[in-house]
Amino acid sequence: MKNQSEKIDALWQKSEDNFVIQGLKENRPIEEIYNSIDGIKNTFLETPECLACSDGRIHDHRIARAGSGIIAGEKVMIKAAGELIKAGIIKHRFEITSHEGCAAAKIALDELKKFGKLKGDITPDEFGKKYARDLVGSLNKIYSDTEFIYRHIRADEMEKLHCERVLYYDGTRKFKKIEGLPDGFIFTDMEIEPEESIGELIALSDVALSHGFGERFTNDNPFRIIVLGENEAQLEKLNHMAQVAVSSDNISGRTVWHSLNLEKLKL
Repeated sequence: MKNQSEKIDALWQKSEDNFVIQGLKENRPIEEIYNSIDGIKNTFLETPECLACSDGRIHDHRIARAGSGIIAGEKVMIKAAGELIKAGIIKHRFEITSHEGCAAAKIALDELKKFGKLKGDITPDEFGKKYARDLVGSLNKIYSDTEFIYRHIRADEMEKLHCERVLYYDGTRKFKKIEGLPDGFIFTDMEIEPEESIGELIALSDVALSHGFGERFTNDNPFRIIVLGENEAQLEKLNHMAQVAVSSDNISGRTVWHSLNLEKLKL
């Protein structure tokens, strides 16, 4: 029976054969790579109906932030939800989820403990559930025309191991992983202060570099942030945040970013 390290080695070798990863390693133009994927238009057709964690083990088509926004915090996410409602992304019924084994929940919990802002004992899973339930309660009070509901994603509903090769920084708010794309985190652009988004990009990249494939990422074969922008104006904003993130001491050297303008895809 294979141990976990052997399983991750096998997943790594499989990911090395991915068409997108191979193309990026060969420095081919990213638009050329993505235009060669069958059904690429299906990646951006539908609007998600839930908010979930960026964790690449989750299967849901989703608006995604680290821990469903637990690092940004409830107040920030309430404001962001209002903007998504105004933009027609969140409609009449919308799920807010937590999930088992959430690294972002642990990060947020440890931060509260560090500054003495937490009373009593609570596990990261319990903390993640409480955050999502509280957010649902607040959203239902503030935005009464939309029904927000809570759902917890169990471990048996997710992939068992982290095998993210990339982070999809999604400006379209529609991204859905399809066959042929490498496994990765999903991180949705929202009307949130740039410093918050940069911090989450760093935190998620750090998870990739310290869990899952971890040390297999090197200067020559790095973890990759793929910025997905609807146009040049949006790309300029998202590229800036990705550039700042990859220069962070936490992830510098083993993380790079790529910029994909969807206006150049055959959608």
